[in-house]
Parts: sequence; C-alpha cells; structure tokens
Amino acid sequence: MTEELQQTSHQHSKLRPNTHHHRHGRHRHRDEAEIFKNKQLNAKARRRIIARIMFIILSILAICIMAFVVWIYTAE
Repeated sequence: MTEELQQTSHQHSKLRPNTHHHRHGRHRHRDEAEIFKNKQLNAKARRRIIARIMFIILSILAICIMAFVVWIYTAE
C-alpha cells in the first residue's frame, strides 16, 4: 500500500508543472552605495512631507489662537 502511495505521489509530481518562479530583468542586486542613496532620498522626501504637514497644523493652530484672543476681547 505504501508503494502505491509513493507511485501516485510521484505521478502527481510529474503532472504538476514546475512551480518555481523566476523574475527575469526585474530583480537586481543593489550595492551598499545605492541602498544608502535611496535611503537618503526617501528621508529627504519624508522630511519635506512632514514640514508641509507641520506648517499646515501650526498655521491652523495660530489662526485658532488669534480667533480666541479676538473673541475674548470682543466678548465684554
């Protein structure tokens, strides 16, 4: 009975196509300099985005504070 199982599993492996995938042309090995350069570029873009977000948040906060001060002085 075990021989039958071995034979059927061997037959199934013959019927199944090769499932190993190759990536031609897309996968490159990157050297340390290229990795460092990409990290620096990503960090620069990240800092720029954070600066924009902080500017918007702080501008809204300043407008809210100014509106509150105007409201305090005119509420008398």
